[in-house]
Amino acid sequence: MLMTPPHRFVIGTKVGVQNFLKIEETKTGDLIVSPRGKRHVAPVGSESATSANVDSSAITTSSITIHPNLNSNTGSISINCKDNVGRNKDRKVAGVLDLKAGQRLFPILTSIGRNINRPSLTIDRGKYEKDNLIELWPGAGIDLERDSLAYSVLIANPNIRFMFPDDFPRNTIPMTFQHIQVLFLYWLFNQPTRFRGTILTFSTPDKYVNGFEFHEALNFTNDMTLSHSKVYATLPDFPPNLAVSRF
Repeated sequence: MLMTPPHRFVIGTKVGVQNFLKIEETKTGDLIVSPRGKRHVAPVGSESATSANVDSSAITTSSITIHPNLNSNTGSISINCKDNVGRNKDRKVAGVLDLKAGQRLFPILTSIGRNINRPSLTIDRGKYEKDNLIELWPGAGIDLERDSLAYSVLIANPNIRFMFPDDFPRNTIPMTFQHIQVLFLYWLFNQPTRFRGTILTFSTPDKYVNGFEFHEALNFTNDMTLSHSKVYATLPDFPPNLAVSRF
């Protein structure tokens, strides 16, 4: 059961207001993080990643559930990532320590360059008055023919109050829930959006891991941006019959 109305991350584009991410808290204090819409799975560096051809069996929808493990003796948090790939389901689990009462952060989802202009993501503000709409760059939005959206969702101890210097290179939105703090970092990748982007989630099947220190989390976003820039030239443009706003 959901505890509060969902938080919807939105951004203005040439085709309208696009809802690209949703975060909900359940009555038990779990968080559900859902990047909206379908995406096309293609491993980085693979032949399929350089092609605009779409394998219908590789189209996925995803959701990530964050469990604070309230009865854990080690203070662990479990992160369950579920991908619906065609008719199959793929699950990944990450176990993270030193977050609930510590000083570290852990990135659960990072996305750079994904097309957010598809019609399925367009919403009418009037129909979501009961939801919390969190708008990026209100009044300005994003021109996907010039830039790409980049963001990272991190979790942390809800009692930490992060202090960001004036020259901090990321836009920040902190959100405090019952047992977990979400830190949403976002920035522009200064190249036009292409047919494919880069998305990263984590799994730790064999052992628990610690999160990042604050400066390490920032370095992580830099590394992700660099990784996307290295493959950017190989990513396909939109097919001639598909504008950036249509897929």
